[in-house]
Amino acid sequence: MERTRTRSLLTRLLSGVSALATAAALMPQMPVLKAAAATTYDLKIDGTAVTDDNKSDIKGDGVFSYNPSTYTLTVSGDYAASSNNLIYCGNAIANLKIYVASDSVLTETGAYHAISLYNATATISGDGRLTVNQESSSSGYSAIRSSGDLTIRNADLELYAKQGVNANNLSVIGIYPS
Repeated sequence: MERTRTRSLLTRLLSGVSALATAAALMPQMPVLKAAAATTYDLKIDGTAVTDDNKSDIKGDGVFSYNPSTYTLTVSGDYAASSNNLIYCGNAIANLKIYVASDSVLTETGAYHAISLYNATATISGDGRLTVNQESSSSGYSAIRSSGDLTIRNADLELYAKQGVNANNLSVIGIYPS
């Protein structure tokens, strides 16, 4: 009886080793599934990083979309934020274009610049009217802050803040009358 038990245990052990060896031999032929990391751009909308996964509708409400091949952020509606800059662009995007596709009101109620552009060259243009409200009672925050070059080109733009635009170099080309 003892010999049967030993043989049975030995058979089980050999079967297990054989199964592992077979699996190891098949591993190189199995397709490798890697999770592709989504590209993240140096652009945030109300604290949400813009990535390849969300660029067509960044906040999931149809207001913001981003085209990385043309560096164009499109604004198509109203949005309010209180916990982050409404639009933040870092220096990795050298030539951001903010295109206002339809009349839009962006409201920043927190202690942040509504639109912060750091070391970026940026242009604001479009067919819609962009109204930017910076409602913080603190005087240190502006509707638009740019440490690079900012061009407002043929844009219908209204700014409501203690400081409208704070830019190192501001160009205004073609103004639509209200």
